[in-house]
Amino acid sequence: MIKWSIQRGWRLIELRTSKQYEYISDASFFVSDYCFYREERAEFLKLNPKENTGTGGVVEISPRKGLYLSCANWTPKINMERKYYIPKEFIKLYFLENGNVTLIQNGKKKSIIQHGVNLYLNRPVSGRVLYGAMTPICYVSILIHGEYFDKIATAFPKNGLSREDVFLWTYKDYNTPEITRVFVQIREKMIEGITSAVYYESKTLEILSLISQRHWLEQQHNYENTHLTISQDELYILKNVGKVIRQTPMCPPSIEELCKMSAMSQTKLRELFKKVYGIPLGRYIQQCKLEHSLVLLSGNSLSIAEIAEKLGYANTSKFSAAFKKQYKKTPSEYRANT
Repeated sequence: MIKWSIQRGWRLIELRTSKQYEYISDASFFVSDYCFYREERAEFLKLNPKENTGTGGVVEISPRKGLYLSCANWTPKINMERKYYIPKEFIKLYFLENGNVTLIQNGKKKSIIQHGVNLYLNRPVSGRVLYGAMTPICYVSILIHGEYFDKIATAFPKNGLSREDVFLWTYKDYNTPEITRVFVQIREKMIEGITSAVYYESKTLEILSLISQRHWLEQQHNYENTHLTISQDELYILKNVGKVIRQTPMCPPSIEELCKMSAMSQTKLRELFKKVYGIPLGRYIQQCKLEHSLVLLSGNSLSIAEIAEKLGYANTSKFSAAFKKQYKKTPSEYRANT
């Protein structure tokens, strides 16, 4: 069920449509019977707010499956709140030049999106986005689905841009002149109406490469400071260990199986894993289980007790306690709000 909330003062009036909402791109995010209407224009998709909700619009292009670029310049006439659920992994690069935009994910406290370059690494998640009235919103957005990174990894196996590499990234200040310049170039070409798929994909890869380089340099610095050397082969093995755990959250390999897979002792595996992923191996496994529980809780086919059992928890109480510690709400509260 799609929900739009229009705020007059700060009293919410919820508006609903009968269509099931799925976050695929900015187009799917904005299109609603109560807000934006869509207009096909060559390779571009143009989105415009209805007269009573705002002025301006959003233009989007998809140069390749799983890759979406959008350029926005619109002004909401009223405070607006959008509820959403994202069922898959994706990364969003968001260059906000102007606007009053607030993000709330998994019931956590409000986070005001800062002007400049923002990076969001999302696994299955629910949340809300709030747009402030009468403030122009100008941004360039690049939305990349997880499967697109799989194609990059196949084409460039050693460039550090696989899905596993990207989800190891931690927050950094991405407002460098080099990264900002590429976003401005994308915006200018979209305003001009340039539809070259090769251009937009190459610019996306350029931004990802610049970010990847920053993280690689930091990683090397950290390794040197901790006097812990990790070879390229060991790093490759550890990334595969993380990948296997994330792909099998309901039945992850045992520590003995992971040691055999990595050809490392338990002590070495735990030590190197924490250095690469930033958290202990056991906690990483639990995080993957809890992230998968968000997907299971979004449906109604399984009870909470059944979900706890499938994820390997001894009982519902232990699952609920771990879930609440991670997401600040119980599984029942989360399910009620999705």
